[in-house]
Amino acid sequence: MSNELTAVQKLAIADAFIKACKDEQKRIRDEVDEETIKLYLDTGADRRTVSLNGEKVGTISIVMTKPVEGKFPEIQDAQEFAKWYRESDGGMDAINRLIALEPGIMLKAAVADGELPDGCAMVERNEPSRIKNTTLRISKDKVVKAMGAQLSAAVAGFIGGGE
Repeated sequence: MSNELTAVQKLAIADAFIKACKDEQKRIRDEVDEETIKLYLDTGADRRTVSLNGEKVGTISIVMTKPVEGKFPEIQDAQEFAKWYRESDGGMDAINRLIALEPGIMLKAAVADGELPDGCAMVERNEPSRIKNTTLRISKDKVVKAMGAQLSAAVAGFIGGGE
């Protein structure tokens, strides 16, 4: 028997590895995200360096939403708003714009001319930036270099269910 693996054998190994990774990735990622968010909340640090055997292989960082601040139209009374659409010239203009644009944006179309429809009010909105998610950037080549001879055992342990 040859020590050389065939393409189908390599595929079997790769498939087993990918399945093992998918099985564990979500659990591990949730744990790392929780740690990263806690670090951010405790210290304000929005990124962490990822190192293996003392070598930097990547980063994990917090992704924030953009802050929202200002006054925006908001429907306060849906029936009054619908009546405005049906009965006013501005409403008919807005309906025509809606048909040209896409469903679901009636309010945006209604205020396009600067008119605030009946049943709507300008409301103050102050939303500070918030955590949206995290981003992981890892260099495969740096991981391979950092792990060196330990890589095979680490991969085998991972496929076998070890950590």
